[in-house]
Amino acid sequence: MNRKLILRILLTIIFLALIVKTAGPAKIKEAAQAGDYVVILLAILFTPICIGLKALRWHLFARRVFPGLKFSRSLRSYLAGLGVSIITPAASGELARGFFLDRKKGLELTGLVIVDKFVDLSMLLLLAFFGMGFVRRGLLRPLFFVMGVGFLFLPLAVKAGWQILPALFERISSFVSTTSRQPFLLRLSSAVARTPRGLIMRALVLAFFNYLVYYMQAFVVVRGFAQELSVEAVAVFPLVTLSTLIPTIGGLGIREFTAGWLLSHFGVTKAVAANGFFLHFVIVTVLPALVWLGFWGGARERKSLAQTEEEGEKARGQ
Repeated sequence: MNRKLILRILLTIIFLALIVKTAGPAKIKEAAQAGDYVVILLAILFTPICIGLKALRWHLFARRVFPGLKFSRSLRSYLAGLGVSIITPAASGELARGFFLDRKKGLELTGLVIVDKFVDLSMLLLLAFFGMGFVRRGLLRPLFFVMGVGFLFLPLAVKAGWQILPALFERISSFVSTTSRQPFLLRLSSAVARTPRGLIMRALVLAFFNYLVYYMQAFVVVRGFAQELSVEAVAVFPLVTLSTLIPTIGGLGIREFTAGWLLSHFGVTKAVAANGFFLHFVIVTVLPALVWLGFWGGARERKSLAQTEEEGEKARGQ
């Protein structure tokens, strides 16, 4: 068995054990039974918006390779990558979405997926640094306050980073091109270097609105278990998302453990937080992936892969 997979399984088990031990099995069950599932079902209405905004961002990048690409095709490839991401740490399986769109140009598209992920991570870090200022516990408070203040200066750092990134990848491209043994890195770095800054800025705006809807949905779901939850608690939700960079299977265990610890600052029990964030993951990630598997998988998806390049060639000829 792959060592990384073994590590992922072990970390998942460890964090699941921690949340069960700290929250208590009986309390987790009790919190699940006490949830207002009418409110939680209403939260599902946010899912198409979340998925649509992410797919639109991917569509903008993918059109760099296929100018005539239809949004429905981008949506299918995004959902396919989402399905793979469920079992990979930090949603790294989403890198496969380029190959779901077009096998021949999968490497070039993977470079654009990486840019898309950088955009996502940049916006998440902005929101997470802000959220750190809302965490208050003993000696950690001064540290988190300083990091929260750092949020004010982080946008400048992110802007500078995105200005440096294209030049950096251009240098990598020129270096890699001197060796014929690294076609993967060449195509990957070239795709990133050629991404216009204007496109990156539009993607950042879409990422902001996506997270806005995403965390509104998370608030509604958790509120279904804890009506006393204050809106202020939403500020720490990005920290929960950031914790899933730790390699567990689909973020399972670490997401619930982190949510339990953070929301305890807002009078929410660990059992309630664990239930809320696990169910939110199911609503916004697992369900859309199952929809793709049920309605767009199999033969229909294979047919779409064959049609993508043809559409791109037609658009270039117009």
